[in-house]
Amino acid sequence: MIKYLVILMTSICANLGSSCDDMELCRETYHKITSEQDLLDFLNVFEEADCYLAKPYKASAIMHKAAFTIFPHKKMRYFKLGKNQLEEFIKNNPSDIEGRYVRVMTQANIPSILGYKDHMEGDVLFIKNNIKHSNLPDNYKELILKNIAEIKF
Repeated sequence: MIKYLVILMTSICANLGSSCDDMELCRETYHKITSEQDLLDFLNVFEEADCYLAKPYKASAIMHKAAFTIFPHKKMRYFKLGKNQLEEFIKNNPSDIEGRYVRVMTQANIPSILGYKDHMEGDVLFIKNNIKHSNLPDNYKELILKNIAEIKF
């Protein structure tokens, strides 16, 4: 199923330029990544996309590449690269709910030994306080609220 979404997304993103018209497809595909191939397909699509809203998803996916390598130095390189990209996006877009959502979901699902858990409570609070007024689709707002409610601090 995800392969069909990736093929569709690849053809759409090839024509996107700086358009963010297909963020719904990006969000859906990101949440369906379950294998290394899904992850690589997702990243290949977004290497060509210029949509700034997709940057947090791409950064998180880069961090997730660490799960699929056995070499510790590569694990850290992927983690640091993605983390730096995600933090830069949030620094430049501090009111962006999706950036904070992707960060909190990433932090909730990585090993605590990496020491990247320091924004979780603040991000969850920010999302809860601001999501109602965001221009995100209602079904995605519901998914975000459901996902952050399941986070264990």
